[in-house]
Amino acid sequence: MTEQPNQSVGCIGPMGLDVLVAAVARKGEGQISQEAGITVCPGGVSRNVAENLARLGVPVSLFTSRVSGDLGTYLAEETKAAGVAVVVRPDWEMELSSYCAWLLSDGEVESDAADYGAVESAFGAGFLDPLSDAVAQHTFLVSNSDISDKALDQIVHLSERHGSSLCLLPASVAGCNRLRRRIGHATVMVLSAREAETMMQRTIARTDEAMHCCESIVSEGVRGLAVITLGRTGAVYACPDGRATHLSCPDLGRDVISTVGGGDALAAGVLCSLLRGSSSEEAVRFGLAAAAIAVRTSRTCAKELSLESCQAIVSTSW
Repeated sequence: MTEQPNQSVGCIGPMGLDVLVAAVARKGEGQISQEAGITVCPGGVSRNVAENLARLGVPVSLFTSRVSGDLGTYLAEETKAAGVAVVVRPDWEMELSSYCAWLLSDGEVESDAADYGAVESAFGAGFLDPLSDAVAQHTFLVSNSDISDKALDQIVHLSERHGSSLCLLPASVAGCNRLRRRIGHATVMVLSAREAETMMQRTIARTDEAMHCCESIVSEGVRGLAVITLGRTGAVYACPDGRATHLSCPDLGRDVISTVGGGDALAAGVLCSLLRGSSSEEAVRFGLAAAAIAVRTSRTCAKELSLESCQAIVSTSW
C-alpha cells in the first residue's frame, strides 16, 4: 500500500456502552475449557470505527454528543486514549445508550438487545451546525443509521458540498431502510448479510446470493465499494465497474472469543487501506485481517489491532 498524505476521517455518532456476556474458550494443556465471562467496554458503531482507525494509524476525529455522568467521562477518555480526537458538543447531552450481547462458546451472538432510544434525538436537526467546518476538513466521513434522518441529510450535504467521500454503516437491522434512501450518496457501504437482506429485501442463504445482493447495492448507486460480511465464510464485495467477488476469511481456528465488533473492524480496515491507495480487493483483504484480530478479543475493539498486525495476516492468508 502506498501512503497518501493528508488523509483523515471524521466519524459522526454516539459513544455507547457494550456489555458482552460470553462463554469464553480458554486454551489449557492441549484442551479447551468453558468459562463464563462478562466484558464491559466502550461501544457505538461510529465510535468503534474511529477507535479502530486510530489504532491503524489513520488520523481520525469523532464528532459526538456529551454522555451524562461518570460513564460519559469514561467513554470519552477511553476513546481519546486510543488516539481518537474526540469533539464533543457539550450543549447537546444524551443519556447513555447501551448494547448487550449473549455469546455462544464459539463467539457467535446467541441473542442481543440495544437501548438506542436517546440517540436519534441527541443527533437531530442542527447537531452539526457549529461543527460543520471541522467535519468538512476530512477526506472521508463515516456515519451510521441510528442518528436522525435530518442529521444524516446534513452529513450527505456536507460530503457533497466539500467533496468528501462518505461511508454509511447500519447500526442495526432496523436502520437499514434509512440507509437505502441514501445509497446513491455513499462511496463505501459495509453491511452484514442480515443487514443486506433487510435493506435490499432479499434472502441470503448462499455466497452467490450475497454476491447478487452486493451487485444490486452497487447498481442502486454506491459510488465506490459495497461489502457484505459473511462471518467465517469471509466477505463479498462489488464495485461499479465489475461483478461481485468473494474473498475467504483468514483461518480463525478455535480462537474466536466474540464476533461483536468484527464488522466495525472490517469497515475500518477497508477505509484505512483505501486511504493508503489500495485497490478494492486489497482493501477488503485488509479489512478481513482487521476483523480476524477483532474477534480474537473479548472487547468490541481490539487493543492488539495495528497496521503491522493486519499486514502480517494479509501476507500469510492469501
